[in-house]
This record gives sequence, C-alpha cells and structure tokens, in this order.
Amino acid sequence: MKVGVFYPSRIPLSACNYIDNVISELANKNVELFLFAEKEPIPTSVDIYWDPRSMGGGAPYKMFMITEKPLVVTVHGASLFSLAAKEHFSKVRSALKAQYLKIYHLYKWRQFRYRSTAFITVSAYGKWEISKYLRLDETKVTPVWHGVDLDTFKPGLVDKASRRYFLHISQYQPKKNVDRIIEAYAMLSVANKPALVAVVPGYPQSASVPKGIELIRTPKGKQELAGLYRGAVAFIFPSLHETFGMPIVEAMASGSPVITSNVTACPEVAGDAALLVNPRSVDDIAAAMARLLADESLRESLREKGLARAQQFTWQHCAEKHLEVFERAIREASNP
Repeated sequence: MKVGVFYPSRIPLSACNYIDNVISELANKNVELFLFAEKEPIPTSVDIYWDPRSMGGGAPYKMFMITEKPLVVTVHGASLFSLAAKEHFSKVRSALKAQYLKIYHLYKWRQFRYRSTAFITVSAYGKWEISKYLRLDETKVTPVWHGVDLDTFKPGLVDKASRRYFLHISQYQPKKNVDRIIEAYAMLSVANKPALVAVVPGYPQSASVPKGIELIRTPKGKQELAGLYRGAVAFIFPSLHETFGMPIVEAMASGSPVITSNVTACPEVAGDAALLVNPRSVDDIAAAMARLLADESLRESLREKGLARAQQFTWQHCAEKHLEVFERAIREASNP
C-alpha cells in the first residue's frame, strides 16, 4: 500500500507525536509513506491520502479537493465548537475570533464531508463530538486510541525519603483547569501537606501562586516527565475537555495514581483506574486529593489498575487500526 501523508511545516507537538509514531509503525508493516508539506506537490502514485492533523475542528488540507483518490482524515476533536470561547482560548483576541472561525471551518467542512472516504478520531467521545458539531456521518468515523511510549513511561524505584508531591502536567490552556487545581490545593487542610508540582508551559508570568506550589513554566523532556510521574503521590488532571488525554495514560504507565475528570474522554481513557471528579467543582477536586492522601490502600489499588490499563494503549495497535481503515477506504472507493 502507498499512502500520501500531509505533514505540514507547522504542527502542534501533540499531533507530531501521534503522526510520527503511527508512521513508524506503518513503515514496519511494509506500508510505503510519501510525506509532503504545504508548498510541495501532492504525490500522485499513491493508493490513498491521509490528512492526520485536523485539530480542534479545522478542515482538511484544501488541495485534497482537487484529488480523486480515497481520503482519510484524522479529526482530533472539535473543541472550538464544544467549548465556550473563554475556556478554549487563553487570549481575549483569540476568543473574539472564535465565532468567525466556527463559521469558516463549517464552510470548509461542507466541502469535505463527502469528499472524505473515512474519518479517524481518538476516542468514542471524539466520534460523538465531531459527528455532532462538524455534522460528519458517524458511520464513516472510526475511534482509535493513541499509544503511549511504554519504554519511557514505566514504573521505577522511588526514594521513599524524597519529598512528597501532587503533580499536574499540561500545556497551558483554560480548559486544562489549572486555576481550579491550585484553588483545590490551597483549600486542602491536612497535616504535612505534600507540595503541588505543576509543569505548565505558557502559564501567565503575572499569576501568583500560594505557598507550597512549585510552578514550572518551561517544558520538560520525556525522561524528566516520567521521573516526575513516578515520584508523585497522585497525578491531578481534572481537565474540562479532552478527546483523549495523553497525560492520563503516561501517568498510569509510570505507576502514579490518577485523579481526572468525569466528563468528555477522560473517563473513557482512565476506565476504572482513576478517581473521577466534577472538574468544575473545586470541592470535588480537593476531596479526591484528601482521600488519596489518607488511604494508602486506595493509592496502591489505583496504581496497579493504572499499570494494567496503560498496557491497552500501544502505537502498534493504533497503527493496525489505521491500516484497517485505509484498506477499507480503498475497497469502498473501488466499489462505489
């Protein structure tokens, strides 16, 4: 099979991680991949095209409208449509553009709904979201979970004499709910309260944080993040919106008990291996943190369940599901 892959010059890091891992696994399955960017000609000697980077509700690459071969599009979600602008954008100017962007993207999707042979998204919740807000035919949408780097994110020895801390990791966006996490931590009244380590690149420099919180605004590499996950009392990730939530899986794979949201894709990804909270309730978040601190057996139970759950998320399986979608799309296109 020969696949033309649109890989633009500017792309979010999370999308790069997904695309690179799937491409690597597909290459191991003797799939020939032809990558091209915006200013490069579209390869013509392929069996199918794949646009893997439709983020937030954005439409596929415009040049696919002048091609005739099957097209598969990965739509990572439609948060632009499902979230309030103030929860999607961190800057006022961007939030004001939200209504225009919604109209623009829906217009573009009107052209691509029928041009696309099949769609891939990253969870069952993602399928519901893009089918509803982008008006895609849900029978053409296949949810495929991401994988996780189990060679990096894995349990390891932790010095029991080292400091205790809660952990949060995210790229700053309002939907990541960092302010409620900080508020919940501040109201947590327990003896010898652990610190809160929050790795949040992009968090406003002007924001002050209460005592006991270590706010890290610079990005960390995978090995550093894995070490932080392993040493945490618990990983706190009560996001307002996720169509997958990679940090949930990374934390579970590293042996950290997880507190996450009871909405969007978070409960789907976590399964029964996390404490679920209402992300809009500071009291709920604080209560879950206090509960984990007080109950060592619960922490150990969540740790064991999380390690088992994380094994279900592999890039090999993810690539196999992509290949199934590609093969089915080629068959359908040849037998209309």
